[in-house]
Amino acid sequence: MSELKKNTIIYFQSALFFVCLLIPVVEYIITFTGAGVNRLYFWCYMLMFLLLGLIFVVSDKKRLFIPVGILSAVLLIIIFRDRELTWNIAAALISVIIYTLIENEKISRFIWIVLASAELVLWIYTGNPSKIAASALLVSMIYSILRLTDIMYVYHAYLIILIGIVMVFLPSGEEPMQWKTLKSAVALVDGTVRGAFYETQYLFEGLSNVGGGYRGYSGNARLSGKVIGEGKDELILSSTKNNKCRYLTGAYYKTITKTGLKDKVETDSPYNMWFVEFINALYRAGIDDKEAACFSKMENMDIEYRYLRTEDVIIPEKPILIEEENQINSKKHGKGFQYSVRYMAIDYGSPYFLEVIEKGDGEYESYGTIKQYVKDIYGVNMDRFLSHEQYEEAVSYYSNRKSWINDYLDLSMQTPKIKELTEEVVQGLDGDYEKAKAIETYLRGYEYDTGVDLRKSDNYIESFLFETCSGYCVHYASAMVLMLRSCNIPARYVNGYMKPSDKNERTENLSGSYAHAWVEAYMPGTGWVRMEPTRVMKRAEGLTWGLEVKNDETSEVSGFDIEDEEYYKMMEERYRGSYGEPLNDLSKEASEKNNQKKDSDFYKELIIRFGRYILIMIVFMLSLFAIYKIIRTCIYIRMKPEDKLKENMKLLTKKLDRLLPEGEKTDSVMDYLGFIKDENVCADLKEIFDEYYKVRFRGDTASEELISRTRLSVKRIGQL
Repeated sequence: MSELKKNTIIYFQSALFFVCLLIPVVEYIITFTGAGVNRLYFWCYMLMFLLLGLIFVVSDKKRLFIPVGILSAVLLIIIFRDRELTWNIAAALISVIIYTLIENEKISRFIWIVLASAELVLWIYTGNPSKIAASALLVSMIYSILRLTDIMYVYHAYLIILIGIVMVFLPSGEEPMQWKTLKSAVALVDGTVRGAFYETQYLFEGLSNVGGGYRGYSGNARLSGKVIGEGKDELILSSTKNNKCRYLTGAYYKTITKTGLKDKVETDSPYNMWFVEFINALYRAGIDDKEAACFSKMENMDIEYRYLRTEDVIIPEKPILIEEENQINSKKHGKGFQYSVRYMAIDYGSPYFLEVIEKGDGEYESYGTIKQYVKDIYGVNMDRFLSHEQYEEAVSYYSNRKSWINDYLDLSMQTPKIKELTEEVVQGLDGDYEKAKAIETYLRGYEYDTGVDLRKSDNYIESFLFETCSGYCVHYASAMVLMLRSCNIPARYVNGYMKPSDKNERTENLSGSYAHAWVEAYMPGTGWVRMEPTRVMKRAEGLTWGLEVKNDETSEVSGFDIEDEEYYKMMEERYRGSYGEPLNDLSKEASEKNNQKKDSDFYKELIIRFGRYILIMIVFMLSLFAIYKIIRTCIYIRMKPEDKLKENMKLLTKKLDRLLPEGEKTDSVMDYLGFIKDENVCADLKEIFDEYYKVRFRGDTASEELISRTRLSVKRIGQL
């Protein structure tokens, strides 16, 4: 077997097993991290780079592979300027570079088993891999062991691949192995490494003044692309075990633009001004202490910033009193920033709260009257958190709402299609609250997809409603704000966090994964009321506490099952029944059509895109080859005759090396003659070698004839 054939087989074999080693890693990245790796794109680019490497192996120019690979990747990135493609090109290039490095003879025996073992531990810790990933992992382990013991032969490769193929088709159990001890050890190491990583990332964000990560709270509401990455711990919350708080507010936004939201309002000023309108609404509705306890509750929470840096003060959505208030006015808040908040948790899904909304607007009572009312139903002194002067200022503010309400009615992003859709959704409804719930219900029929990127759209809200029919909280909330304003209902976009409903510990670490955006609609006489249009989040009816006042002597407050199907149907009919069937079906139909169109467009784009890639790569490789040849020719022309002869002899001996049987070596150029069967070629080469020795050892001048004959012999030997 010739050296070229041997090197080609070795490269093909090791590349194949590196792909097996890579499969579990790629699956892990896609499954657990949400990074922007697309299986199809990644493996296409991986194949492209491996074929590029094969070209350099065949041409015996392996040292040029990494530089040319990097140049190729940079060229593709510059040409297409697509974020998703950039991720996949970079990931494939890095993978191939790692493959090139681990094939170093000094470390290749040991590095394979190290990487395969690390993958095994990773998958044991994270969970049961897919059959393909598990089979690839087994194949990698067997290959690594054989490499380590140095007994890897060609036929072993076929046997290992056969084992992997058989494994894919073998039946497997439903329950994975638990590996509890190993998982605990890995979890300890993972926690330590993750903590060090977050500390470093946080420090870098501070030095570069770049906030946030891929997933987490953002101090601005600019429209972003698809959500990727894993959220780090951003807040530490300490409160009573069964606290009712679910939403924490960071900032409000008034104006919707093509690039996102602007005109930011960090908090209402003063932050507890909302309470004046709320408590007056309860007073007008005749809510007593038992009824108030069914849907409102004062609670305390301690908040500390962890890996978060922002100007915003994150607080529960209805704050009453912020301790250490003087500390929250600094320009930038970061790790270690902490404060205590007394707030009111409100059950917006309670029938008692709906009665308050239905009562509507009215006159505001005096400070003394409301102060006594607060004492009666909540058992607290209102002057501890709201002075007489602050109360009168708030009454004046809400009484003269015409002076500020237009800030929340901006319709600059509205289009005829959005207006027509809104009118259809709220058709037949009179009250603002009923219209708001109808819009909320309609939008929850849209598909939730964090992979949607609408930054290039002229109107991302219209694109969300009529084209993609899918998106995430930013798109849902923006669309609802605009649709509410189309109905002349003041609305604002809210940025913050949504706590998971299954967490009720005294101390909670809230990660960036829970960063969220929602909507508040203004109901005159009641105040700002939260709306949740995002499909995957529970709205008010799903988060209700399920409390009612019993009609007995003691009038105790007791619970009932909110998951009860009859109750839920009743609540749904309350918001949907008055205008017929929910319009979700329309959005589903649009989504199905859009998905079909996306599938069709995807394959068309795929064929066109990769056709262009292949054409570009061919042109690029031919251009590189042409440049290389031109440079070599220019250098060759400027050489001295003796250097030209030496260069020709190098090329000639490389060609002759391929004619040698496997394992054979030569001590001098004359030894090649014994392996050439063509007598004419052999005689010609002998004359060339004789002349070459005279030039090299006797100092004769290299004639142009000798240089030409040597060059010609290179071509003749290449044809043998």
